[in-house]
Amino acid sequence: MCVGCWWITDTGLPHDPYVPASPGMMSGPDYCNLYGINVFEMYGTGTDYIKALYDMGIIGPGTSVSTDPVPMDKFESVQWAEALIRAIATREGIGDILAEGTARFAASLGRFDEDVETGVLNKANSNLCYEWHWTTPDHSWVYALALDTRDDNDHVFMNNRDVAISSGLSAEQYVEILAKKLKPFDGDPFAFDNSHTYDTGIYSKHKAKQTAWLRYYRRFFKDSMGFCDWRWPQFLAVNAPDLEGPSPELEATMINSVTGNNYSFEEYMQIGRRIWNLNRCIVALQGKHRSNDVLSPYMYTPAGAEENASIFSSLPQSVPVYKDGKWSFTTMTDSYLDKDGFNTAMSHYYELEGWDTENAWPTRETLEELDLSDMADTLESAGKLGNSK
Repeated sequence: MCVGCWWITDTGLPHDPYVPASPGMMSGPDYCNLYGINVFEMYGTGTDYIKALYDMGIIGPGTSVSTDPVPMDKFESVQWAEALIRAIATREGIGDILAEGTARFAASLGRFDEDVETGVLNKANSNLCYEWHWTTPDHSWVYALALDTRDDNDHVFMNNRDVAISSGLSAEQYVEILAKKLKPFDGDPFAFDNSHTYDTGIYSKHKAKQTAWLRYYRRFFKDSMGFCDWRWPQFLAVNAPDLEGPSPELEATMINSVTGNNYSFEEYMQIGRRIWNLNRCIVALQGKHRSNDVLSPYMYTPAGAEENASIFSSLPQSVPVYKDGKWSFTTMTDSYLDKDGFNTAMSHYYELEGWDTENAWPTRETLEELDLSDMADTLESAGKLGNSK
């Protein structure tokens, strides 16, 4: 359900519209589409890392890793872009290992651990996701990134927050509106607290509710129903007297009008929860474990905050923070994560989701509640069913 915004549809490009692009970077996405290559994998992480290794003399002429048939001496040209994408699609030359993804490419060179530690490969974690995209200070994104299999790309709270700030809403008014609308986890404004605390902030049980809500909404309304990430949910509306938007009820109304269903928003969210847990079962069978729900080392250092702040310096980065009994919109471009706090927050999430905290696998009770008893049997046969308390 695209609303025809200018962000991508006007230019056809997935890059920051505030930064001029080279001819190769402009044509690259078209080649990715033609050959069926993930643009996000290549433009941001893949190309930067390949160029860094080439400049360091790790790959290319005079090394054991040839970059043929990609003309690295013509980096960012149209010729380079086409050759790179075609090589990956056909597994020709260096494209054979690049086709496995940037993180596996680094691992094949024996450089993954070193390069994520030093920041040479500063946008990929061992979960094979990419961390440059709005993970801090918008912490709703960072937990989704660790849990999922790719960049979550959820602008939900970023876009609504910017509407709130530009419309003159206070932070307290903003979180109170969101708390009313975060069904089925409504009534908890601390789900939106971005303070680095364990009681109400990003390491608390409250934040787990926001994380879970995003997973369910994403899996049903966006991934299954095709709702635009940039427009939905519309928690705020600048043309409404009280600034309250039509979400979440409008989404259910639209779907019911088309399908003839009579489901509530909460019932659709339950479908999203079921899809999300089915996804987790599938990736658990493929080897996903709590040890994979992690971030790169640089995310726990000031370098992680600096990276994010520099990339998105042109956009607002103030987030709601609760401190000393008061809410405020606070600029947190220097924020980075505490590793112990992150692990605590993940445990809170697993408990809320009904997964065991040791392995991060769904339990039989959770799956049976979701009418997924067949998946519980499959996980049990594979030795990957979550341990019940």
